[in-house]
Amino acid sequence: MGSGGDAESVPRRPSVPVQLRIGPFTPAEAADIGVSRSQLRGAGYCRLGAGLYRWRGLPDTAELKLAAVARRLPAGDAFSGLTAAWLHGLDVTPDDTTRSRSPSQTA
Repeated sequence: MGSGGDAESVPRRPSVPVQLRIGPFTPAEAADIGVSRSQLRGAGYCRLGAGLYRWRGLPDTAELKLAAVARRLPAGDAFSGLTAAWLHGLDVTPDDTTRSRSPSQTA
């Protein structure tokens, strides 16, 4: 028997397009560059929530989570409360509850 393992028994590293390595994306955006839904279920990707994924090599940060939430906000909505303060660089820590407001909401 030869040394080393059978090359076919070693799993291939997933090839992730550069466009999907920068932030959250939808299955439709992935499909536009040739990545199928079944590939999104593979080792190279993580599901962030309803209809959003990220490349597994992207650090799981608060900024990434907020970018994902922002993609799901209705047009015109904005972050509010501690979330907005933190995004504007104030010395606060956002809690686990992300808040947003729509233009139709009153103060």
